[in-house]
Amino acid sequence: MACKKNTSKMDWTVWTKFISMYVKPNYILLCVSVVLMIIAAIATAASAQLMDPIINKIFISKDIKKLWNICGMILIVFFTKSISVYLYKLIISIINGKISRKISQDLFSKLISLNMDDISKIQTGKIITYFNTDIRNIRQIIESIVIGVAKELFTIFFLVGLMFWKSWQLSIIALIGFPIAFYPLIKLTSKLRKVVRIFQNSSERLNIFLQNRFDGIKTVKSFAQEDCEIGSMKKITNELFDLEIKSSRIGFIGSPLMEFMGGFAIALVILYGGYGVIDGKMTAGNFFSFLTALLMLYKPLKSTSSISTTLQNGYISIVRIFEIFNIEGKISYNKSSKDKDIDIYNPKIEIKDLSFSYKDKDTSSVILDNINLTIQAGEKIALVGESGGGKSTIVKLIMRFYDVSSGSISINGVNIKEMSVKHLRKNISYVSQEAFLFDESILFNLTYGISDYTEADIEKCLKLANAYDFIQNIPGKLNGKVGHMGSNLSTGQKQRLVIARAMLKNAPIIILDEATSALDNKTEKDVQDALNELITGKTTIIIAHRLSTVTFCDKILLLANGSIAESGKHEEMLKNENSLYYKLYHAHNI
Repeated sequence: MACKKNTSKMDWTVWTKFISMYVKPNYILLCVSVVLMIIAAIATAASAQLMDPIINKIFISKDIKKLWNICGMILIVFFTKSISVYLYKLIISIINGKISRKISQDLFSKLISLNMDDISKIQTGKIITYFNTDIRNIRQIIESIVIGVAKELFTIFFLVGLMFWKSWQLSIIALIGFPIAFYPLIKLTSKLRKVVRIFQNSSERLNIFLQNRFDGIKTVKSFAQEDCEIGSMKKITNELFDLEIKSSRIGFIGSPLMEFMGGFAIALVILYGGYGVIDGKMTAGNFFSFLTALLMLYKPLKSTSSISTTLQNGYISIVRIFEIFNIEGKISYNKSSKDKDIDIYNPKIEIKDLSFSYKDKDTSSVILDNINLTIQAGEKIALVGESGGGKSTIVKLIMRFYDVSSGSISINGVNIKEMSVKHLRKNISYVSQEAFLFDESILFNLTYGISDYTEADIEKCLKLANAYDFIQNIPGKLNGKVGHMGSNLSTGQKQRLVIARAMLKNAPIIILDEATSALDNKTEKDVQDALNELITGKTTIIIAHRLSTVTFCDKILLLANGSIAESGKHEEMLKNENSLYYKLYHAHNI
């Protein structure tokens, strides 16, 4: 996985990359919104300028004709501003939605395309944080920068322009204190960024904690650890509370500073301008127009000073998501080969001089060492042995969840690295002991990843898998929901549904990874009957702890310490009373 960058200092290349990838494609809408913002900013300055004729022409000169004219101008100015504000906010909302949608799509595509070695290092709670917290932070930063900064900067520009046009002396007096107010905010930015990073990591830890504890709720309750977990929850939330207060303490400094400097500036302007009006150097209308512009200036200045927390949150979230984008973890293949030219029907699998060790682990810890194996087309072989011997690893390598460290795996003479992963896995049906089901309908789970089927095919596979009858008793039948993790079905029902899916897929290679290990004897018999239907005429690899379930196989291989220790047919291997297989078989059947 990519190394995390030091985010105590803002890396402007991150912003450049973000703008190039996500903002630039929306530049036309962005330009339209900028024009509308400028119109709104001009209208704001114009409303301040109208104070001049209101005071001088109406209240002092009492010109009735000007009263109607000025009222009409006020209506025009505020109508123009309201329409402009509505349109640019709508456009920014569209831009924001398009950007967050694209980031979500890109992030999901990246995560789901990672190889197993990389995706297994990212906890589910962390992934949820990416899609919830981080993308929300990015949405907020777009709104803050475009609406809270760009729009306010245009407003500041035109209001300050009006102020200097009215009186450059008063403008200097009014504005001289604001750079002083911004200085401490700039100095605190780096400190705030560190706090925000820690806060986001703690929020991520909370998501992981919640997901982990409720997935393992049976374990928590079986050990009576409710009070302990409540204590752990309090510890994490207390830490989040402290960080939130610390972040707020730093982030909210801008508002009182602007309050004080704004009040100070107004007092100086009234003092200096009041003398000017009394001495006749400035008209009352001119002064009140200036004062109105200054008062209007306070809000955009305050807004720009208070976006620091949002800016840091968004920046850290962009960095976190780009760290995922930078992972080089997608399984590759030789694109010079054409999938359609690779014959996987009647598959013969050859494993030559295969060795494997997981990444980021001690190289001396070899999982598989110099494995050589040939599985003829239609042959059924079993991989047995104690846990940790490498049985499941061989299956993962055949399916290219991982790539071999050395050696090769070929199907019908073609190295699987020459095939696209999609083509390879399309031709393998994999049934594990977990029987994972999505929280969708039975039909969705049954046909997941399968497009070429008919209703007759579904009914046939369900009956062969001994799943048809129990589905008829479920409300909604095929459209009935299986529940979270298949909670509406029993273990045996879930397993039979997964077997029916494998039958419907009708792949030429079948892999059964402890497919009956979690079942009771009665359920195992029903599932075993379904499995026998599934593997008929198929090249089959079976991983099993219960050796009694693989006695029918054409060949049994016993793995120990990452190597093939013994192999042969069941009857032959039992003849040697000193063999590991003999001891293992009788140990399991005592």
